[in-house]
Amino acid sequence: MRFFCTVLFFLLMSSTTATALTYLEDHFGDGTLQQWTVSIDPVVANATYYVEDSNLIISDIDDSNPSINMGGYIYFTNTLAIPLAGDFHADFIFSWDEFNDIAARQYLNFTLLSDNGDIITRISFKDRFHAFVGRMENYIGNFSYTYLGPFTLPYAGNANVDIDRAGDLITIMWNGGIVLTGIDSKSISVVEISAWHSEWTYGPIPSFGEFRIDYVNLQGGDDAIAIPEPLTILTSVCSVVILAIKRFIICNKNNL
Repeated sequence: MRFFCTVLFFLLMSSTTATALTYLEDHFGDGTLQQWTVSIDPVVANATYYVEDSNLIISDIDDSNPSINMGGYIYFTNTLAIPLAGDFHADFIFSWDEFNDIAARQYLNFTLLSDNGDIITRISFKDRFHAFVGRMENYIGNFSYTYLGPFTLPYAGNANVDIDRAGDLITIMWNGGIVLTGIDSKSISVVEISAWHSEWTYGPIPSFGEFRIDYVNLQGGDDAIAIPEPLTILTSVCSVVILAIKRFIICNKNNL
């Protein structure tokens, strides 16, 4: 019976404690950006960002010379201690607000990059022109790309983005709906959030509204542990029970 209890214990533990390895998780609840390195393009004169109410908030980007520049970025970068190979799951929860201004021009990107800077996958909110409202864009590797046209996203909104890779197949979902699938097998080395603004114009002066990043999560890789299906667990337990009963009967016969 000791044999039976030992095996059953390990079976049950493997079915309840298996979990994926977490490479990055940030709720921004500690009020800091300690997991991120912040940088800006040379053409950006100033960028306003802060952590408040468990959100990373980007509220302004100033172009240093809007008459000749085509805009610039601020970057929040996390370089993984160990590159993530194989299967993964990523969450990115964010919101945008252009304060009902048709002249707003702003991007927000969430990008997973390889060690040499190749885009593995990227999701974006983009309002490219001063006379448009925003749209979504999605990228996988160098070959898969999809977008919705201008005016397809409202002045203000939010998105819960899920990105999964099983084998080489990557799937991107916005708010539970699949928007793009594609193939890329490169290991993830860098997680990057970036925001863009340009004040170059031939019309009304473009404004920058606000982005709020609520949650970033990246799990998986070769260290992820598969959780057995319930039927597999039940079959294994039954096999152990039968084996234990047989051993019990044999032991009793030998003692007679």
